[in-house]
Amino acid sequence: MMFERPEEALGFYLDLLGAGAFHEKPPRIIGWNWPDRQRVPELLRHFINDACASTNTLVHLEGLYHALLLAPDDEAGSLRRAEEELESAMWDNRELIFQSANNAALVEYTRNALIKKLGGGNIYQAYDHEPFASFKHRLRKEFLFSAVTTNLDVLEELFPNTNVKMETPAQARELVPLMEALAQRVPTNRISYKLADMRRNAGSAGPTVAPPPALQATAVLEAKFVPWRVAQAGMFSDRIPRFSGMVWRADRLWVRVRYADKNRPDFGDNFPTAYLAVDLQRGVTQEISFPDKLGQPGGLFEVSSNALYAEAGGHLFAYAFREQTWTEISAPMEGASSMVWLNGRLFVGRGDGLLAVEPESKKVTLLVSARRTPAANEVDPLWTARTRIFPQADGRLGVMAESGLLGFDPAAERWDIRPLPMKGTNMFFNMFAEYFSPAGAQWLLTGPFARRYLVGFWNDGQAESLLMEETGISRNSPPSERLLPPLRWDWPKKFSMEQSQITVDGKTLWALAPRQWEFGAAGRKSVEFSDTRNATLFRFTPDARAPMAAAVRFPLDGLPNPPMMNGHPTDVLDSMNFGYMMIFQRFEQRVGNMAFWLRVPGGLVFGGPNYCGHWFIADAALQKLLAPLPPEQPRSSQP
Repeated sequence: MMFERPEEALGFYLDLLGAGAFHEKPPRIIGWNWPDRQRVPELLRHFINDACASTNTLVHLEGLYHALLLAPDDEAGSLRRAEEELESAMWDNRELIFQSANNAALVEYTRNALIKKLGGGNIYQAYDHEPFASFKHRLRKEFLFSAVTTNLDVLEELFPNTNVKMETPAQARELVPLMEALAQRVPTNRISYKLADMRRNAGSAGPTVAPPPALQATAVLEAKFVPWRVAQAGMFSDRIPRFSGMVWRADRLWVRVRYADKNRPDFGDNFPTAYLAVDLQRGVTQEISFPDKLGQPGGLFEVSSNALYAEAGGHLFAYAFREQTWTEISAPMEGASSMVWLNGRLFVGRGDGLLAVEPESKKVTLLVSARRTPAANEVDPLWTARTRIFPQADGRLGVMAESGLLGFDPAAERWDIRPLPMKGTNMFFNMFAEYFSPAGAQWLLTGPFARRYLVGFWNDGQAESLLMEETGISRNSPPSERLLPPLRWDWPKKFSMEQSQITVDGKTLWALAPRQWEFGAAGRKSVEFSDTRNATLFRFTPDARAPMAAAVRFPLDGLPNPPMMNGHPTDVLDSMNFGYMMIFQRFEQRVGNMAFWLRVPGGLVFGGPNYCGHWFIADAALQKLLAPLPPEQPRSSQP
């Protein structure tokens, strides 16, 4: 079809996508004259951006796919980000992927695109490429597990008859029992053939053996659920609350709540927003609404004893508790990524530097600027967009930069710089997540390697490897790995460190390991239990290598509208239904916990973005159940 202007051609193409068409290659557009031809690359980029932002899910997915096709494999990680965004969107919309073979073909299109991006003609190029390999395996498991009325055409698309490797033997062993169950539900040679091939790949000629017996049941601690009765819930009958940013300040939990559209909770930019002060035992004690006239607040907020501070549209606003009024403080907030209240000042970490704001005098001091030439201090050249700030127990401001852990003493106006111990070792862990605690910072180092580590950087200057987990991935370890042992603690085998929630109190570490991981309906069970626990809680203390453990259950009693799957309530650690970040999102944004998991005076708090409340685990009840790991469960050993 011919059009007079390139814009008309792209508009027609976008309409085709909205009608359900899908194209493996981006549109080819040629202008009638030289000026039109010059505009084509920019118009194509605008077209892809419009498709990515579309509220039509199919158009949105194809936009992300075309963004992957155009993404360069550069040092900035453009290709990796495009891949993660596409795979995350496919996972979030997997029910749509499972509806038809045309929709499911996007997975194969993605594999072929990665082959071309990563090296050309090798058909096995994407076989073990991460994160695609893990994403594809998880998607196929989910399809086999959740398919009640199986679409055989989609089955053929996800499990094609091909000589190209589609799964590793270990992955095949996970898929076989799911395919066996499907073969019993839908007796057909099309499934039997695939099952026989998968058994051969798994190294098994017959039906899989029964799973090992469950570990002996133990006493289970039921966490107390404390509902949040938000004051504005009745004012927005067409909206649902979504929570973020839980912190412990001034003897309260503080949380931001946004009231999202019930029909489109993940879209739009007009969210009535408020901030909640939450008592551990009684729930919400105060709800502070952010005025609509001040704009749409971002995700940042901080609390002092006198006021609450929030960012909106590049402006800083303060809510005085005594006067109950909002006022603006003139401070450049563009690019702000973190805020910390410390010693009477509000520190604002930006992508290009660090500010100190004194609310009483409205004085703003520029402490660090990555843009200054020449640099005014030793920290200016170390600051990047990835730098994050956090409060330390010793009264200093902690700063985690890409090259080191920095400490700023507000009283002496002095910096302490400690290079990271992995600096200069080729930084082979390109996927990591950061945790921050008053005692220091911790890094979870992961990726397609044989081991993953949790490394601690403490306020006293010590850096050490805290935990190591064998991943089961057969891959030669880089030479620089020798820098990571020795280990402070032994991580229990068969539990996933990557999926666990971690919080630190002093140099005691609390890890909440889910009963089921690789979240979703087809999640993998780490260890079989005959009790009713949702998770196993581990406490690692400085005086012992092995952790103490307790079984924990998070009851749904009192939780309004608990999410359901196949007629049953979903597990509280299910990432899809309770709004946690997906794994790819966590590592892209360097975020540690997917849920709200905090150590507070007298206990532990667990919650999440879609919970209208929190669970409290009291120390008094927990101490009675903490015990050494049972002998039936092997422990990790020092490498």
